[in-house]
Amino acid sequence: MELPIDKNVTLHNFNTVWINGSINSGKTTIATLISDEISLSVNIELDRVSDFAHHRLPIDDRLLYTIEDGLDIAANWVRRGYLPILNWPLYGSELVFMKQYASNIGITPLLITLTPRKEVVKKNRGNRRLTAWELDRIDYMYDHCQIDRPKIGHRVDNSECTIAETLTAVLEIIRKSLSKE
Repeated sequence: MELPIDKNVTLHNFNTVWINGSINSGKTTIATLISDEISLSVNIELDRVSDFAHHRLPIDDRLLYTIEDGLDIAANWVRRGYLPILNWPLYGSELVFMKQYASNIGITPLLITLTPRKEVVKKNRGNRRLTAWELDRIDYMYDHCQIDRPKIGHRVDNSECTIAETLTAVLEIIRKSLSKE
C-alpha cells in the first residue's frame, strides 16, 4: 500500500501504528505484513525489546520499560521519516502509560486492537503451542482487563477472518485515518 506521504510530510492524525490485542490474536503477523505493505514503515517488534531484561525484572516493570523503549525507538524512526508499526498487548494502566508517554515525546499512535473471541485465541495455530502461562494470561486479559472491548482506538474482530482479510481491514483503518487529515 503506498501511502500519500513521503519523508518530508508530517502525519497529523497519527505518526505511529500500534497493533494491540491479547496473546495469540495475530498482532505480530499483522504488524509484519503491514510493514511489508507500507514502503516507508518499520516494524518494531516489542517482544524483542522486552527480551533485553526478560529475566532481570519483575513483569510489571518489564511491561512499562518495554512500552517506553518501544516508543523511544518509534520516535527515532518518525524523525527519520518512517511510519513505525508496533505491537504489544495494552490494557489498563499500561494503556494509560503508553498514551501519556507517547504524548510526552511527540508520538501520536493510531491504536488498532485485534479482538478475536477468547476461544479462538486459546487454540494452537500452526507450529505455535500455547503454554499454561500464556493460556492463563489470555484468560486474565479477556476476563479482567477486557482487552477484547477497547475503549479507545479501532477494533477488528478477526475471529472468522483469514490473515489476508485481517490485513485488509487494518490497512483500511490506516487508509481512512490518513484521509481525515
